[in-house]
Amino acid sequence: MVLFRFVLSAVAVIAAGIATARFGDVVAARTRLGGLVVGTVLLAAGSSLPELVAGYNAVRLGVPDLAAGNLLGSSMVNIFLLGLLDLITVRTRLLHRVAITHSLTAALAMFMVALTALFILLPLRIEVAGVDLEGVILLATYVGGTRLIQRQAQLAVPAPAREPQPGIPLAQAVLGLVAAFLVLLVAAPGLVGSAEEIARRTGQAVGFIGVAVFPLITCMPELVSSIEAVRIGAYDLAVGNLFGSCVFNMTALAMISFLTRPGSLFAAVSPGFVAVALLVLVLISLALLSTLGRTEVRVLRLEVDALLIVAIYLGGLYLLYREGLLVPRG
Repeated sequence: MVLFRFVLSAVAVIAAGIATARFGDVVAARTRLGGLVVGTVLLAAGSSLPELVAGYNAVRLGVPDLAAGNLLGSSMVNIFLLGLLDLITVRTRLLHRVAITHSLTAALAMFMVALTALFILLPLRIEVAGVDLEGVILLATYVGGTRLIQRQAQLAVPAPAREPQPGIPLAQAVLGLVAAFLVLLVAAPGLVGSAEEIARRTGQAVGFIGVAVFPLITCMPELVSSIEAVRIGAYDLAVGNLFGSCVFNMTALAMISFLTRPGSLFAAVSPGFVAVALLVLVLISLALLSTLGRTEVRVLRLEVDALLIVAIYLGGLYLLYREGLLVPRG
C-alpha cells in the first residue's frame, strides 16, 4: 500500500511538473526574452516547483533531511542530465555550443551551494525580522546574481527569437501553470510521507532516499524541457535551465527556511549533506570547465568530460550509500 501511494504520488508530481515546465516555457517564450534569461530564471524556476513543494512538505512533516536531500540531490541530477544530454548530442557538442555567459550561472550555483554547505556545518542561528539569516543571505545572493546574469545577457549577442508552442495562448498557459501547481500541492505530501515510510521499512537513511530517489522524480520537468530545447536547437535554453535549476534549488532551500519553526532549518540538517554539496560543486566545476575550455577529447566517439560527469554522479551515490553519512543529527 505504501509503495502504491508512493508510485501514485510520483506519477502525479511528474505529470504536474512536466505541465509546469511546458506551460512555463510558453509564458517565457511569449515574453520575447533570450534563451539565456528564459532558461536560467523563468524556466528553471518553473521546472523546479516540484522540488520546492516537496521540500516544504518534508520540513512541515518534520523531515528536514528529506528536503535537503531532495534539493541538493536535484542539483546533482541536473548536472548528470547535462552530461547525458551532451553524450546524446554527438554531432553537436551541447556544452560547446552555448554562450560563455552561462559560466556566470554556473559560478552563481557553485557559490550558493558552497554557502549552503557552510551554513549546514556552521549554522548562524541569527534571525532577521523573524526569519533565519542564512535564508536571507541565500535569497539576496539569488536576486543579485540573476540580476547580474540578465545585465550580462543584454550585453551579449542576442539569440534568435524562439517561437512559442503553437496553439497555446498566454491565458491558457497561465491557467495551466496554476492547475499544475495545485496538483503539486495535493500530491507532494503523499510523496513525502510514503518516502519516509519506505526509508523506515528498508532501513535506509531518509536523507539518502532524498538524494538518490526523490530527485529522479522531481527533476522530470527539467529533463523533459531540456530534451525538447535540445531537439529544437535551443541549446542556451537547455543549459540555462539545468544550471539555473541548481541556483533555484538553493533559493528554494532559503524559502523553505523562512517557514521552519521553531529553530533553524540549516541547524537541523545532517552535517553529512556537506558531502553531497561537495559532489555538486565537483560536478558543476567539471561542466563549467567543459563550457569554457571547449576541448575535444573523445573515447569511443564519446566526450571524456561528459563521461566524467556521469561517472562522478554514479560513483558519488555509491560512496554516499557505502559510508552512510546522511543520518539525522543526534
